[in-house]
Amino acid sequence: SVLGTASSYKPHVPIYISGDSSFTSANGVTGGTGTTADPFIIEGWDIAAATAHGISIQSTNAYFIIRNVRVHSAVSATTESS
Repeated sequence: SVLGTASSYKPHVPIYISGDSSFTSANGVTGGTGTTADPFIIEGWDIAAATAHGISIQSTNAYFIIRNVRVHSAVSATTESS
């Protein structure tokens, strides 16, 4: 399927990156080296973030792009009818 459609996103835990060395595949990085010409890429994830920020990046000088990511609360909404 095509990136950008709901069925194409892969589940991922909330992403927390603190410092350039935290740009790893375990932290959701799917490509890049962190330079201006080749920024780190974080994409294709479905992040359920009910108890944490979906993506948190701090204390870094690396270049990065976040695209085609769905961040949402893990709690589903319910509606009641009268």
